[in-house]
Parts: sequence; structure tokens; C-alpha cells
Amino acid sequence: MKQIIRQIKYYAFLFVLVAPLCAQNTNFEKFEKLKNSENITAISEQTLKILPLGNSITQSKIPHFSYRYNLWKELIDSGIKFDFVGSLDSNFQGKPSWPDYRGFQFDSDNEGHWGWRADELLDSLPVWLTGYTPNIVLMHVGSNDCNQNNSTLSTVQEITQIINLLRADNSEVSILLAKLIPWDNTTINSRINDLNSKFDSLATNLNTESSKIIVVDQNTGLDAVNDTFDGVHPNESGEEKMASVWFSGIKTALAKLSVKVFIQGVYISSNNMSDSLSNESFFPTENPFTISPWNYSGTEKVTSIPADVVDWVMLSIRNDISEESTFSRRAAFINSNGDIVDLDGVSPVSIFAQKNNYYIVVEHRNHLKVMSDNKILIE
Repeated sequence: MKQIIRQIKYYAFLFVLVAPLCAQNTNFEKFEKLKNSENITAISEQTLKILPLGNSITQSKIPHFSYRYNLWKELIDSGIKFDFVGSLDSNFQGKPSWPDYRGFQFDSDNEGHWGWRADELLDSLPVWLTGYTPNIVLMHVGSNDCNQNNSTLSTVQEITQIINLLRADNSEVSILLAKLIPWDNTTINSRINDLNSKFDSLATNLNTESSKIIVVDQNTGLDAVNDTFDGVHPNESGEEKMASVWFSGIKTALAKLSVKVFIQGVYISSNNMSDSLSNESFFPTENPFTISPWNYSGTEKVTSIPADVVDWVMLSIRNDISEESTFSRRAAFINSNGDIVDLDGVSPVSIFAQKNNYYIVVEHRNHLKVMSDNKILIE
């Protein structure tokens, strides 16, 4: 998946209970097909497969939850349809009592192996990959190599081979390569810093157009004394910090869509809409598309509505004009200037997409949907 912002500006109104005024570069016939057929079709969206790959820092040890739990909650609130994958489903020495969140049970699948070095992960990865194919890999690998005084060069070579195996399994995999968290041991931490210093150039050398390597900094900001329970493994605060860094990295790895539409009824003038509805107490903080006819399983939620928001909309990408060809969907906000934005109220919408040409569809609760006339390349 290539990080890209695709500017798709639809200067259009969406009408209630009447044929919509078509957006610029939009074909009316396509809306007729959508209107007449979509209630009887089934949507089978693609799921973003995320592989947490590493050692004990990835797996954690009971009673600690691991960074994976906090990341899982952030992903649920984002509404991204995802699945953690891995051959393990527990922490070291068993499963802690992970609390349910918003009615969901924790997805504990992972590939974090307590005490393992990079070469051991490399040896087992071909077998593990017969059970899943990840789209995004969260790679925190090398801490035990530093602990056992393996050479930085050999560890970098083994990490390179791990990346090659992941790409052989999925040529479009995105790899988030973590700079390792610090240890409360001066000698080992010096080795960690040396290994971390090689990751930027490694990513630059191995990065490709179809398979991005994104360096994420798990080292800066995490204190080996205050954010670990033993000088090595993250405690609750450390887990929260790691989850936040991983979440930002995942958003970076996803495709970005920048779409503009206007809604009749709240349109004022000069390409501007009223945002008064979002200031009302009844305005939902969770996406409103879980009911028929959308039956959307997304879990987008915010604690408060960002400034300048007009309403929720649904943004979809499709392989063809039929609803059953939907590749992925996201609930998002539309701002008063017509921009469709992510849940922060500012950023382009992050959405799971493989390199392909897609139709872009925008839906609103009280209006007919609009769709791009032509497929748009998303990389």
C-alpha cells in the first residue's frame, strides 16, 4: 500500500428522495443502477490483516495486557475493519483477563515469542505464513540479539531476510519497522541504540513503491525506568505509548482519500454549509450507519465532535459499480467546506486499499449517494 493523498473533488449536492444532481465527472446511469439494485446485494468488505511480530515486548507476560490491547482499542474506535493474526493467542505464561471493549472480545492473535532472536523468528516465519497473509506487519525485532551480544550487522541481515519472506508472501505488504524501546541497562541499551541507528538507512534501501517500509520510533519518549515493569518490558504506561506509536504508523501505511461534496439543505453559499446540527446534544458520537440499509459493521467513535463538522457520511471504494464489489468502507465526517475528513476532523480519510482502480462512493443518511464517473487509481 502506497501512502498517497488522492484529491477527488465533487462539487455536488445530494438530494432527498429525488434523483441526485450528478457530481462533476459523474454518470447518472450509474446512480440508477445503484438505486434500483443495492438493497438485494451483500457487501463483503476486505479485512486489514495486522501481524504483531517480535519477542517478549510484543507478547508480554501475565498479568500485563501488552501494547496489543491498547492498540486494539484504538483501532476499534477508528472503525478500521482489521484482524490481528499470528500463531499465538496468549501472553507468556497464559492469558490475562483482558476486559471486553464496546461489546468486543480482545483479538489476542500475535507472533510475539518470549526470548526469541531475529534468526529464530526468521527460521519459523515460513511455517507461520502458511496460516495467514498480513497486509501490515508491526515489527519490533532485535532486542534479544542485543541482549545476547549478537553483532548489529548479523541482526540487520536477518531482519532484511524477514522482510524478504514477508514480501514473498504478499508483494504489497507494509512493514512498520520499530526502533527498539530502551532497556534499563547501559551496556545493552548502547547496543540497542546502535541497531536502531541502522533502521532508517535499511528502510530507505529496501523501500519499494508497492511495499513500504515505515520506520516508527518506539524508543523516543519511552522511559526504561518509569514505563517498564522490569527495566525491559512495558508496563501500563509503556504499553499505551507503544500502542499510540503503532496506531500512527498504521494510519500512515493506509491509503488516504481527500474527497469534497456538498449537501443540499445545509448549503449556505460560497461553497459553505451550516454546521449547526453537530452542535446539538443529540448529534451522535458513534457512526450512525450500523442500521439498515447500510448494515455497516464499522465501530467509528469519538469522544467529542470536532469543530466545523456538518454530519457523518460513508465513504466507500468499489471494484465496479455494484455494491457487492465494495472493497472497504469508512464512516467519516464532512466539514462545512465540503471536505470529507477522518475522525480528527482535519486529516484525509485513511482507508484500506490495495493498489488498484476503484469507484469512490459517498453516502449520507438523508440523501441519495454519489459515485465517481470513472475509476480512480489508489496506490
